[in-house]
Amino acid sequence: MARSSAEARALFDAAVSELRRDCDDIDDVGCDYDPVADGDGLFSAMPDVYSVGRRGNTLVNVGPVIAELNTDSPSVLRLLGPRIRANLGGSGRGRPVHGSGWSHVTDSWLSDAPVVDGGVVYVMGADREGGRYTFYALEEATGRPRWTVPTSVWSFFAVADGVVYGTAEERTCAIDATTGRERWRYQMPSNDDAVLGRDHVYVFGENGVVALDKATGRQRWRYQERGNEEIGTLSEVGGLLYASGGGGVVALDRMSGKVRWHRARLGGRAMAVNKRAVYAGDGDGYAYALDPATGRTRWRTRLSGSIGSVVIAAGGTVYVTGEGRTYALDATMGKRRWSFLGEPVQEDSGRVAATQDLAYILGPDERLLHALDSASGVQRWSRALPDAPSTEVVIHGEAGYVGDEEGVLHAFDAVTGTDRWSFQTGARHIMVGPVVAGDHIYVGGSNGILFALSPADGTAG
Repeated sequence: MARSSAEARALFDAAVSELRRDCDDIDDVGCDYDPVADGDGLFSAMPDVYSVGRRGNTLVNVGPVIAELNTDSPSVLRLLGPRIRANLGGSGRGRPVHGSGWSHVTDSWLSDAPVVDGGVVYVMGADREGGRYTFYALEEATGRPRWTVPTSVWSFFAVADGVVYGTAEERTCAIDATTGRERWRYQMPSNDDAVLGRDHVYVFGENGVVALDKATGRQRWRYQERGNEEIGTLSEVGGLLYASGGGGVVALDRMSGKVRWHRARLGGRAMAVNKRAVYAGDGDGYAYALDPATGRTRWRTRLSGSIGSVVIAAGGTVYVTGEGRTYALDATMGKRRWSFLGEPVQEDSGRVAATQDLAYILGPDERLLHALDSASGVQRWSRALPDAPSTEVVIHGEAGYVGDEEGVLHAFDAVTGTDRWSFQTGARHIMVGPVVAGDHIYVGGSNGILFALSPADGTAG
């Protein structure tokens, strides 16, 4: 106990500074801490994700008293820090809860972006040694846990009809969304990707495409390219499954796996599909629109260099990249509308981040974001991103989101480019998100905390 409250606060502040310096000595990027338990005589430095030997510390100061708690559990730090402060006569809460947001502390580092379905948020975490994984199911409205179970799954890719579908080392699994128990697993010969279709789970990659019954996990059919070429992109539209890879673009009957048509020399990972056309590119700098039923060429447009990726946006525009430049083409005729030096912002679905009116393009150094008129290519605005962006830029409605290497999530107006708000996650590294789902923006980091932020002001409980 210090001789006075002022002396105790000075000692407390010095101890907090020392904790932050200890973290900086590890990797020079700061300290993982809990922003909800930060301030008013309370500070929690989380256990280090990358250095198993460093434990977490909570420091509490009330009046002339300083208390310290050491543990390997972030959730224990969040729970006991405010209680210790209350027992010493201070406030029993962390930072006040504002808006509709919440936060949930795990004893893991978050390893996969959350998925929201049926009022539940599903998120995956790995233990501090990276050897075991934990599956969390949280209430979407409050963040309260429904269940937490250990799992062998590394990440999950879809939630539907009460089942969570995920992948692990050389296997695909189906997990009961109510209990977290595994329903079935399919052993793969390599670490391939997987997507969920209407009736099947499709596993694709080095071993072609395998269609699994989504209820049982049993193999229904398999397709392998000649020469065992890898499949890089898969899309199910209507009754057909479109696959693109080293062997070209192929359309398969989704129920039988039989080939409907095949176009060699196109594809790679450059393919996008809607009900009107299949859009693809080749290594000679041509972009194509193919009839989705027959594979016949509807139009072909010469660009420059090899095609990097093809994405579809609103307003009848196809955005194609090649040699670091983005081209906007009329989706019906293939006529070039405009081009811009830079890469389009892409969401997880592979589609360009665009609205009916605007397309969002990252400049060559990926530090400057441009909003261009989708019809003319005229720049509406541009803005500098954080000095070191650590996440993808996500555009949702009239808002945009990007995280930086200081653990801060920035929100900006997607129409004007002006700042809206920023939120400090307390993490040295943002590891999942931003993900926009339902009423929240989800983001999580190396401090093991998942935040569900209010879109209005970026606050979390």
